[in-house]
Amino acid sequence: VFEHAIEDLIQHAQDMDKLHQQQQQQQLSSTANDIDPAHAFSNLAHTSKLSLTKSNILIWQTSSPEYGLEHIDVFSLYYREYFFEKDHTNYLGIIEPLGPVIISVRREKQSAGSSTFASTDLDKSSSAVGGGGGGHEHRDSRLRVIIRGKAFSDWRLSFLETTLKRHHRLSSRQKLSRRMILPYLHKMMDPNKLIKVNSKRIERQLLKLDELNLAFNYKIGVLLVKDDQMSEEQIFGNEHSTPAFETFLDILGTKVELQGFPGFAAGLDTKNNNTGKYALHTMWREFKITYHVSTFLPYNASDSQQIQRKRHIGNDIVTLVFIDGKSKFNPSIFRSQFLHVFVVVNEEMVGDKVGYRVQVAKNNAVPSFGPGLPKPPVFTDRQVLREFLLTKVINAENAAYKAPKFAKLESRTRHGMIEEIVNYYIKNHASADDEKDKGTSRSKR
Repeated sequence: VFEHAIEDLIQHAQDMDKLHQQQQQQQLSSTANDIDPAHAFSNLAHTSKLSLTKSNILIWQTSSPEYGLEHIDVFSLYYREYFFEKDHTNYLGIIEPLGPVIISVRREKQSAGSSTFASTDLDKSSSAVGGGGGGHEHRDSRLRVIIRGKAFSDWRLSFLETTLKRHHRLSSRQKLSRRMILPYLHKMMDPNKLIKVNSKRIERQLLKLDELNLAFNYKIGVLLVKDDQMSEEQIFGNEHSTPAFETFLDILGTKVELQGFPGFAAGLDTKNNNTGKYALHTMWREFKITYHVSTFLPYNASDSQQIQRKRHIGNDIVTLVFIDGKSKFNPSIFRSQFLHVFVVVNEEMVGDKVGYRVQVAKNNAVPSFGPGLPKPPVFTDRQVLREFLLTKVINAENAAYKAPKFAKLESRTRHGMIEEIVNYYIKNHASADDEKDKGTSRSKR
């Protein structure tokens, strides 16, 4: 689903020779890539407690052990950080054999009398990109470009204008408009085949397109398994909770009344109590998590399948399973096309303390995700358990989107959005040109 691994997106050009080799070898080469994902993500998340580890895992500094968020495409925020509601130009069209393409270009001018760029603090320390230590390099304009298309992964570029001119042997005094830059990025980018579109509408559309895979709302299933329950029907058929299960739910979140609930409801009915009176909800870090708790969802004594409950939990990707007793949990009993990860928890005494043993089962198509289980995988501190479980389920869902089933759906959605945007503006552009031609003909008569 996330077409760029984080490692591939944060490569910085350390010198111009290496940079030029990359340009010659790659069809759509990046001149440089100096986006700071930790900064960009923190701006959206409104937190100053975010940092990036050497292994490119997002970390929130907490009093609990530091659990990193993985499989999050933080670079999808590039448009929001550097283009949205800022001066830039969007070009789009159909260029064979690439198909529909959408390009965003922005030139960041230097502040008068300053050696830094006016538009963002990130550039104040990015003198390594573009090479050279001369004053002229620091007084240069920075170009930022995003190239989107169906035939290739998104390219998010950042480079000094003199870098482009030097590589293509252009005069340093030659003035380049944003449109003139396009063929220098790639030989197929014929400006005559692209139309210019600037509007609030397309900005909102591109924001939605680029952040398609960036989620801040999560829905997670929660199941109770009692002693000797070995079938899907038995587990979904638990009408009543247990004290141990209620304690576990308190660790995960807060019980809220659904009627009139203004927050993220995860598809539950907030008007007529058709999906139960209560839900479990939490705001964690900057994420909203609403749980589909089996015992909160409506119970129907005449329905052995408990379709109401299956309709929600069976369509979740990640489910927490709490075993109250000594039953063995077998994930294969669940018949669902969506359930890909189960995080299984059961109580276990550690001395005179109640501990929680955690196990994880996942579909083979889901890539690995952290945090790793401690040895032994037993938690006695409930706050630490909460941090671990919430990090685990969010990482699990983001990892699951890379499984073929979900990756195909995402790719189809993304391609459809690109086609829809390009075709809409091409059609409206042609209609506008026709009206202009008619107006010109009438004035000549």
